[in-house]
Amino acid sequence: MIRIDRRSLSLLGLATMLSPPSAFAVDYPTRPIHLIVGFTPGASSDIVARLYAKGAGPIVGQEIIVENKTGAGSSIAAGYVARASNDGYTLLVPALSTLTYKIVHPEVSFDMANDFAPVALLAPLAPVARCAAMLTV
Repeated sequence: MIRIDRRSLSLLGLATMLSPPSAFAVDYPTRPIHLIVGFTPGASSDIVARLYAKGAGPIVGQEIIVENKTGAGSSIAAGYVARASNDGYTLLVPALSTLTYKIVHPEVSFDMANDFAPVALLAPLAPVARCAAMLTV
């Protein structure tokens, strides 16, 4: 494990504060962000994505558009996002089926470990009883 002493940490903090402001000036987002969901409208992943888009849109200052690309256990949506440009404007809301689809179908063109990077946790895992109640409603 790498340890940083107090003096090095202080110098690192001072260097960060004295950096030119232009080093931190990134105009993101400058256009709408697309949040891709692999299930139909009304599914639990879709509801979580729409709630996130409604709350995060005003915070980031851009519209967040939820798009549904259904089929193949959300692998069609994952393939679409994997082929999109790597600029942060196309995001995926994955499900467990997206992760396990590669086990059953190894010919899939994307790799969840190499083609994607986690950005945020949208919804914590709920206890099994609560999940079952949501599925039966």
